[in-house]
Amino acid sequence: MLCDQRATRRGLAEFDRTDEHGRDRYDPTNTVDGATVGCFPELYHAFGDVGVDQLITISDRRHSVARDRRAGQASRTHTRGGVLPWHRVRRWTMAKAAIVILAGNESHADYGRMANALEAAKEFAETDGDELELIFDGAGTQWIPELEDEESDYHELYQAVRDDAAVCGYCSGAFDVEDAVADAGLVVLDEYDGHPSIRSLVNDDYEIITF
Repeated sequence: MLCDQRATRRGLAEFDRTDEHGRDRYDPTNTVDGATVGCFPELYHAFGDVGVDQLITISDRRHSVARDRRAGQASRTHTRGGVLPWHRVRRWTMAKAAIVILAGNESHADYGRMANALEAAKEFAETDGDELELIFDGAGTQWIPELEDEESDYHELYQAVRDDAAVCGYCSGAFDVEDAVADAGLVVLDEYDGHPSIRSLVNDDYEIITF
């Protein structure tokens, strides 16, 4: 089964009709025989008749470096019995957010932006089904040494989202925090001219939120 939205973008599906429930239907094209097109409700319905007890979904993230380095972060296991109610499927596929911290650490306002960014990231991280990318970019890379410090007032909050964090490769060098980033073992993103690829995130349906 192909994802309806992704298949359409890649020329592997064509819009057919809107059914009586208001859901758009698509026909597969330019793909293998027997392929179907749908979304999570159709997927769970298809498995409901064959006695599947567990389904593992793997997110298709464009940030392959981050994906490969975060063991276990790209996979979620859903245990289920029968066909899942639509509201639970929606909960599992609710949101994809890329929170980008650009604020430096020079003013009280900057501290406020950083703290609010971490709080927002924590909410996504704690919500089942949401996908989160937390990126320290530009002057925001300067936060890494402080947040890694156990004595920091924000260390505990940072630890709650650290597994989803990544740092701009170019900017970590420009702001002289390369060593701190390396010591922390954080993912470094440098796909586009040494910077994170924002286009890839947009193309992968992430909402970009900047602080």
